[in-house]
Amino acid sequence: MKLVAAAVLWLTAPDGAALVAPLPATLPPQDAGCVQPVRTVAQLDSAVLATRSLLADAPASPDHRCRMAALHMQGGRYEQADSLLASLLAVDPGHLDALLTQAVLRRRQYRYGDAGRIVAQAAELTGADPVAADPETADLPPQRRDLALLRGRLALDAMDIARADSIYTGLLRTDPYLARAHLGAAEIAFWQHRSEDARDFLQSALTLDPHLASAHLLAARIHREAQENAEWRISVHRAVEVDSLSANAHAQLASVFRNDSAIVKAYHHAHFAIDLDPYAQGAHSYLGNGGSLLGYDSVPADPAEFDGRIGELLAEGDEHLLARRYEEAMGPFREVLAADPGNVVAFMGIGTAHYQLGDYEAALEWFERILADHPGYGLAHYGVAMALGRMRDRVIVGLDEMREVFARRDAPEPEGLREVFPDYERLDEELQKIVRLSVEPFSNFMPVLAARGATFHLLPFHKLLWQSPRKEHTKGSYTFDLRLWDDVKGQGGFHAVGGEEWVRGVRYQRWNVITHEFTHQVHQMLPEDLREEISRLYAVAKRERRTLDYYADFNEMEYFAQAAEAFISEVKFIDQRVTSGHTRALLAEKDPALFEFLSRLNERLARERRHEQPR
Repeated sequence: MKLVAAAVLWLTAPDGAALVAPLPATLPPQDAGCVQPVRTVAQLDSAVLATRSLLADAPASPDHRCRMAALHMQGGRYEQADSLLASLLAVDPGHLDALLTQAVLRRRQYRYGDAGRIVAQAAELTGADPVAADPETADLPPQRRDLALLRGRLALDAMDIARADSIYTGLLRTDPYLARAHLGAAEIAFWQHRSEDARDFLQSALTLDPHLASAHLLAARIHREAQENAEWRISVHRAVEVDSLSANAHAQLASVFRNDSAIVKAYHHAHFAIDLDPYAQGAHSYLGNGGSLLGYDSVPADPAEFDGRIGELLAEGDEHLLARRYEEAMGPFREVLAADPGNVVAFMGIGTAHYQLGDYEAALEWFERILADHPGYGLAHYGVAMALGRMRDRVIVGLDEMREVFARRDAPEPEGLREVFPDYERLDEELQKIVRLSVEPFSNFMPVLAARGATFHLLPFHKLLWQSPRKEHTKGSYTFDLRLWDDVKGQGGFHAVGGEEWVRGVRYQRWNVITHEFTHQVHQMLPEDLREEISRLYAVAKRERRTLDYYADFNEMEYFAQAAEAFISEVKFIDQRVTSGHTRALLAEKDPALFEFLSRLNERLARERRHEQPR
């Protein structure tokens, strides 16, 4: 496919930093349905005032009402948008722009099935294939173009790469100057590990529309994966500059600011992202995995902090959760709320029970109740992020195949495992299997760790790190990369911890937190000569830019742990990228010396143990 010639022009500041060109005086056509081309808070406010004036003159106008609904959505006021669209479509169910806008809203709400059904309904109203060109004009009518773009976006949401490729190829064949079609093609190339093609398509997209924030964010992701850290920062800043109403851009900017040690700025940008989009998973994930500035002194988070009957009921509910009796857990927590309507521990407990039962929408409501009163409560943000992720998993293509890969694998239980993993018997069979698979590369180290008293606890969904045994000292402290330890779901060391729900992702061939943190434990136990060899390998890999990712590049501990996680991963699901997508083959290709070291390490210990046996 011939690409549009691309030469994105950037202004340059006196200090050499790239600045994006200012917004033009005239804005491009509306984005989809009634969604308006506003890119700043000032533009949004101005559009709202103008639309109110139009509605004052024509309050029944479906077009004006649709536009106001879209503006509510773009400002993060989803309930108002939902209400307006519902009333409009009740009167005029065939209003195509309102249907398209409602589909965009449902997608933002992670209601992918509903979004797909609305798109199908809208397609029927057009009376034609939404990807086909108009035979008379050879142009794609705007509403059918919007339908095709929405279908392509939903296909990418579902990781249905083949379907997305068909849609975007058709769009580009019909209209080679459609920036968002080039962006879709770029994302397909990214997921297929065709980074140069992705960069080319992005360059075309940004030539056609320099204000496409999502294109700048995909560029940032590619830069981050390639450890082009300066370019990563620039691309994220550009995304915010060209569209300050992009929730995803502000969520990514939070990570940039934390990387630069500006955690207060990071915190505010993450919250602004949620103001713009209450379902901004990236922002919730940031705040729920160490990005919150709220400690847990001001808001009780542990049943033991409550006296009398309230404390007894919270403890009872907690026991049910730990025993995986989720239906039974709700009763004590609801009884607490009857006496103490704002009890955060009870809210978290009920939300956790719904989550574990697979009712993610109900779980969201309970976690959001916490955030309504305590917007910095990291554990509730974590709950929201995880629930949204599971809602998306319902539609993702290929997860069943990954579960089949998991079903075919297993590993024997090594000697000492139950001593090192005290929670092992509490875990369900799936998690027990994941533990066995996760420690297999270092299984011969298990008896040594057990003999010395090392432990690895699995952190339940509703618990904070300092609630795990021997982790009380972490409360209110920060990691080396400025994450609040309270909300971090993994920690290495002699007494290690891994988040249960992160661990469960291994069934889909996603990143394995147990192997990563268990490797830290093993690393500390290695003889001096082996630790020195890892230090030497790290120095060489860092100098030659062969570390697996920016996190592995931080220090030799993360270098070794990231490599071990890759070493056990024959395959990763397609959605695992940047720090989580490494495989055994990639490690062997990128850092063959470390791969060889890992290949012989477990057997070396076995030989040494055999040599030490009395004869």
